[in-house]
Amino acid sequence: MPAPPKSGSAFRAWLLLAVAGATWIALGRAVLYALDRGYFTGDFASRLPGVLALRTVDTLALALLLFLGMGVAAMLLRRNRFGAYALPPLAGLYAFLAWGHLTMRLPVELPGHPGFGTARGLAANAAAAGCALLLATLLFLPLLAPAGTLGKRFVGALLALSRLTRVSGLALLVVVLGLWALPRGGADEARPNLILISIDTLRADHVGAYGYPAGTTPNLDRFAAEAVRFDTAFSHHPWTLTAHATMLTGLHPSAHRVDRKRALSPRVPTLAGLLQDEGYATLGVADANEWLNARYGFARGFQDYRQLEGSADLKVQEILDGLEDWAHAPFFLFAHFYDVHSDWDKLPYESELADRLRHAGWYQGDFDGCDGERGCASRFLATLNETGERLAEEELRYLESLYDAGIATFDRQLGVLLDGLEAAGRFDDSIILITADHGEEFFEHGKALHGQHYDECLSVPFLLRMPGGRFGGTSLDDLVALVDITPTFLEAAGLDATEVLPGTQGRSVLPLVRGEPSQPRLGVLLDTGNGVFGLRTPGYSVLHGARDWELYDVVRDPAQTQSLFEGTPDADVALRLRLLLKDLREQTLAFGARFDDGAVLEDIAQAAADQMEALGYLGGGEEPREVRDLDAILAE
Repeated sequence: MPAPPKSGSAFRAWLLLAVAGATWIALGRAVLYALDRGYFTGDFASRLPGVLALRTVDTLALALLLFLGMGVAAMLLRRNRFGAYALPPLAGLYAFLAWGHLTMRLPVELPGHPGFGTARGLAANAAAAGCALLLATLLFLPLLAPAGTLGKRFVGALLALSRLTRVSGLALLVVVLGLWALPRGGADEARPNLILISIDTLRADHVGAYGYPAGTTPNLDRFAAEAVRFDTAFSHHPWTLTAHATMLTGLHPSAHRVDRKRALSPRVPTLAGLLQDEGYATLGVADANEWLNARYGFARGFQDYRQLEGSADLKVQEILDGLEDWAHAPFFLFAHFYDVHSDWDKLPYESELADRLRHAGWYQGDFDGCDGERGCASRFLATLNETGERLAEEELRYLESLYDAGIATFDRQLGVLLDGLEAAGRFDDSIILITADHGEEFFEHGKALHGQHYDECLSVPFLLRMPGGRFGGTSLDDLVALVDITPTFLEAAGLDATEVLPGTQGRSVLPLVRGEPSQPRLGVLLDTGNGVFGLRTPGYSVLHGARDWELYDVVRDPAQTQSLFEGTPDADVALRLRLLLKDLREQTLAFGARFDDGAVLEDIAQAAADQMEALGYLGGGEEPREVRDLDAILAE
């Protein structure tokens, strides 16, 4: 009968077994991660080595400390006559640690990998727990068994059984292969990272993927080639403050009630907060613009919310530098960029010289964006809006060319961000949505900037890339809106928006992406937040213009030049629009009444208020205007 090893040999045995066990567990975790993320498909050769290195080094370091410490403890306990009593807790602790590493719950718990709560996840956990218990038995019982004849026989049997440790690596391989063979539920089941990129003031029809020929967005177009493109996506109100509050709550402006003087109600759930409750790391990186200030509630739910001065390159670097902090958890990133927005100094739209020469170098006139006492850039354009003046055609073309140059400059930094995410291995395992809060107008309807509710101000890009580029390169004409972003990301995280966010008027677009049957959206509510409403349907646009309500047939009149209220609209169309708008309006106001307790912001900087007024935003805390009753107009 073999005798238990002596102290010196026991220590060496424990040292070797602990190193071997820790290495197997670390490598096993890395392989499981790679399998679950799909690294055995596609460009495997370039991706897997980096993942193995990343996951092995950090896990192995902690595993070695834990298991070597336990090996020394076991050796010391063997020399103590009470050591046998330590067997149950010590073996249990070892089993727990091994199970935790194999299922990727340690050193940081990842409840989404490899799909906990699913058949595949349960099978993985059960197999890992079984292997951990077997390993604990093989390593601990031979050294801690009680003395005596029965104990010696038990020790002998276990020492014979311990020869199986030579093939314990094979057992782990069987677990991994079995895990690979089990049905896979796709990226949603693996809790993908969620990335929302908002490009302030980017109108859809100046993006190459939407048919713009000027070559302003090569990197965004490259992204769009692997994404699902929604061709009819709209903002509800062309204002940075209200639009982003809608993005991050799934509520219309008159429901979330955020305006120039009121912050988000503490009772309104936010996308970041709901995701953080589900174990997501949450980070927001936004421009240092007043309208995205934490005082309005934008920081709620974010573990880290940063507003940074400067151009996109600074924000991109900040994001990429932080990727290592999210190595062990699914994350939600909200990234807001202000570079395309009009400026306040010099030219109305700033850009790098090379882009300005390429897109606006044709201009030989003397317009420099300023006009004496009326100021420069945005202030000058806002003055033209007030007076009703219009730039000459050549200057107007130049203004639009400067806008294109600014888009091109930003697009280059967007390419750096996307490439950085891919290099870090966080691109293909993420759901990425790129959109905008609103567009920009160039006197199509008598004004510049973005203060009106015509399509040039409301039509935005909406590009959704699924993990691995699934469904990429397709386009959908389903009507979507910014209110749909929160429900979409919640579904991607495994949540039901109707349960965690009751009353939301948005809907997830993932069923549309997957091609599942769904009820078409009848219309998007245009909501100023102050009681004046409009409506955008696939065929019609109802809005309140400078003087009165306007109705456009956007199929026959996409430029929205001839209001049907000046003629006689079809009676059936008028009835449908009236009922739909009335229904959406009543739902929104009723729901918004629940959240009328947002903090009143009396200390807002006067400069910020002047900025909003200069840009000519509709709403923004103004008193509701007296307008003709829409129901009466539609009934005429």
